Amino acid sequence: MSYMSTFKVSFRPAMVSLITVVTASFMLIGCASKWEHPIKNEKDFAEDKYKCEKESATLYPPLILYSPFQAGYTASPARYYPYGFGYFSRGYYYPSLYMMPEDYNEANRKKAFQSCLNALGWEWEFRW
Repeated sequence: MSYMSTFKVSFRPAMVSLITVVTASFMLIGCASKWEHPIKNEKDFAEDKYKCEKESATLYPPLILYSPFQAGYTASPARYYPYGFGYFSRGYYYPSLYMMPEDYNEANRKKAFQSCLNALGWEWEFRW
């Protein structure tokens, strides 16, 4: 009997958190965000967006740099000193085989795009 009561007590917090997550996700489904301007319409937004994308790409072009995804390793040498003193020479270093591309200007380009649209009068609005 005590085993079942322990199971119920430990099971309830999990259900409460699951219900909370599901409820919050349903509430957020109805949210919408977009750029708003008091005077301009969607056609004007498309033109301004194109101008700002072009300007931000000119200021901060893509800068793709490759960084290692995992560390390299050092392997033991093939030659072994036969008199019990261990390896005769140092090991060989092998760099990582996996390189991950990363655009280092992406964050600056996004900031320049947003500030350009803000300068043209557009504001990012979050609606419920």
